[in-house]
Amino acid sequence: MESTFKTCTVCARRWIKMIDLIRDGDLRVNGYQASFNDAHEGLFMLTHEADGCGTTLAIKAGDLAELYDGPEHGVHMAYTERCEGHCLNGHDLEACGNDCDMKWARDILQVLKNHGPEELLAKLEESKRIEAA
Repeated sequence: MESTFKTCTVCARRWIKMIDLIRDGDLRVNGYQASFNDAHEGLFMLTHEADGCGTTLAIKAGDLAELYDGPEHGVHMAYTERCEGHCLNGHDLEACGNDCDMKWARDILQVLKNHGPEELLAKLEESKRIEAA
């Protein structure tokens, strides 16, 4: 049986690969619940807006970490004067301009919100093909 990246708990829609989920126009990002102890444990909240569904799916940030292609930042800025406060509000979908250790999750949030950019998804899909060969 083919493995599944995520399954909708209401309508049983299956997204076989992460890229299928990201490209799905029936998914709308409605929040990010940060985990300040371990950013990989944060949750992206997406609503499945397909006819007859409407459920909210939670996806761990760590499950999407490979979507981040930028530098690692070792400074934690949450609750400091330099913090822009985006991670403090679960419904804030804006990108972060700081070099914070949680910035990668905000960048992934933009990928989910915009269903791309296509260049990143194509690069990810190509790397998966190479790994499978």
